[in-house]
Amino acid sequence: MNVSSNGIRINNRSIYVRDARIDDLDDVAMIEAQSFTSPWSRDALELFFVTDNQDRFLLVAEVKTELKSYPLNKSAFELRAVLEENYSYPDEVTKTNPESCALVRSKLSQHDVAGADQKSQEMSGASSLLGFIAVQVLVDVFEIQRIAVLPDVRNLGIGALLMTEVMRRGKAMEAASIMLEVSEGNSHARRLYSAFGFKVVGRRKSYYADTGEDAVLMTATPPFLLTKTSDI
Repeated sequence: MNVSSNGIRINNRSIYVRDARIDDLDDVAMIEAQSFTSPWSRDALELFFVTDNQDRFLLVAEVKTELKSYPLNKSAFELRAVLEENYSYPDEVTKTNPESCALVRSKLSQHDVAGADQKSQEMSGASSLLGFIAVQVLVDVFEIQRIAVLPDVRNLGIGALLMTEVMRRGKAMEAASIMLEVSEGNSHARRLYSAFGFKVVGRRKSYYADTGEDAVLMTATPPFLLTKTSDI
């Protein structure tokens, strides 16, 4: 599956999730460098791009080509208004969980965008990739090893979009569980994972060398939630 059925619609254009291609590697490395104080090397990321590798996969969130002329963050306030009006869901999500759909729209409208206009990203001539998620498959367990979204377009639902596709694949492949680790102080990410049904199952003391923070271990088990209940 190259394009998932879920996406964010902006003026009838879409941000969607697909499998990464080798020519995405430089852009993924750039997003990685902008997202972490101790980023992975390009070589480490490249392991997820091996085409015959069955134990890893990497997904990217991309703006469809026809949206490249849209100044994605020229006006964060305008963009958020469009998202609030046009945020779309797969039919099964809308039918089974209308409250979650309404919650996202509510969060989008309430989110504080003060100062967000300080940064601008013209998509014309720039990368159309906005984020990625890297997953290792350990027999019947999915381990989310990395998730990152460009700083200028965070809090717009792109992280939730990537998580939704991983949960879909976990269900399709009958995974026994999906696991991840997150720094204790990253409350924003922890809220996202909790919204998808992840529970805290343990911690690794002083795991992150750059901050000294603990790593919180979280796991989700079937039935996996396929709803977006966060604006992350």
